[in-house]
Amino acid sequence: MSKLPQVIPSSEQLLSEGLSKAQAIRKTGSRPNTSRAFNSDIHYFWRWASISHQVIEGTLPIPGKIIECFVGDHLYGLNESVITALKELGFKPKLGRHKISTIKRRLSSLSKLHKANGYSHKHIYSPQILQTLRASAEASFASEVVAQKKPAITAEIYQAMIDVCDDSLSGVQNKALLSVGLWSGGRRRSELCQMQVEHLSLHKEAEAPFFSYTLMLPHTKSHYAIDGVPTLPIKGIAATHLKNWLSAANIEDGHIFRTIDPRSNKIRQKISGENIRRIIKNLSIASGFPDLKLSPHSLRSGFITCCAHAGIPIERGMAMSLHKTVSAYLSYSREGDALQNPAAELSRSLKIKLK
Repeated sequence: MSKLPQVIPSSEQLLSEGLSKAQAIRKTGSRPNTSRAFNSDIHYFWRWASISHQVIEGTLPIPGKIIECFVGDHLYGLNESVITALKELGFKPKLGRHKISTIKRRLSSLSKLHKANGYSHKHIYSPQILQTLRASAEASFASEVVAQKKPAITAEIYQAMIDVCDDSLSGVQNKALLSVGLWSGGRRRSELCQMQVEHLSLHKEAEAPFFSYTLMLPHTKSHYAIDGVPTLPIKGIAATHLKNWLSAANIEDGHIFRTIDPRSNKIRQKISGENIRRIIKNLSIASGFPDLKLSPHSLRSGFITCCAHAGIPIERGMAMSLHKTVSAYLSYSREGDALQNPAAELSRSLKIKLK
């Protein structure tokens, strides 16, 4: 029989260590965007509560009437004096009624705050608050409009945008950014910003000179670390434009997409989400689509729309876009999809006669 260690930590020490490990796992498994949203929601609530009701920050549990007032204020519209005070503190409160989805997210954050500190969170979702939210949604009292997804960068628009890119360093990068962003699954701007050469693997195909890449995507909104790092293919025109960019910019490590000094033409730090937004906007104007209000998210809706037009099975498209639910994936289908749906031709295919 093996011997037990001579010194065994106390039960209290083991309990403390175990709880610390569990907390570390929870932190590691939390998406950065989720943590930022939680911190932002709580910070905003305390500022609102202190201005509107002189509530001292950190006072828990928060009275149910304060929570109900928070919901009512933001569904109906904040008092102008409260808005002014929030602006003086550096916030940019929305004028008028807030979206129900935003209010629900903030209630969820308040619920998590109570649970994390050992308090009951049932009053966060009291019958009165739930009834208020339901009534607001049913009556469209909060002007809750279904979120308008950004218009899609379709194949036609993509080609027009590529055609206006010149052979300068900026033009070569823009072609790579558009192509990888669209054809590797409709990548988010945050994912494009974080892509690194170390995550790429080059693969030569049997028929020279064709080649492709695989890209590991450790920084993505839809996957936890525990899910494993997704690997995506970059092929065809996207692979060609990507290779041209890396070669032209002499990038061998670090971030793939960078800012470029317009005067010196020197490559600097990694590209930002705002840089990508400006690139998409400028290319949409230059290519003749100024009224579409295209944005980086148009790459995501564009990929899914193109998949629908090409008859790509939903599960194949989801494997590239990394959506976890069919409903979320289909919500990105855009204008023209209804007429492209083969199910609309059912009566014709069954040869139903017109009388």
